[in-house]
Amino acid sequence: MASVMILCPDTRREVYTGIETDEASFAKIPDVIARIHCPLCGNEHAWTKHKAWLAEPALARKRVA
Repeated sequence: MASVMILCPDTRREVYTGIETDEASFAKIPDVIARIHCPLCGNEHAWTKHKAWLAEPALARKRVA
């Protein structure tokens, strides 16, 4: 499983969305708007699959911590 990541538009740092999936499942997700409360800047960010990417789970946890 990989972690779905987005970029915080305020800090320009990677943010873990809390979603774990594999590449095949990620490819099937529709490109709809999702929202996340950003732990880095405290704001709510809207994102789509088009703006997200997959990262190794350990790497994602290190960047958020």
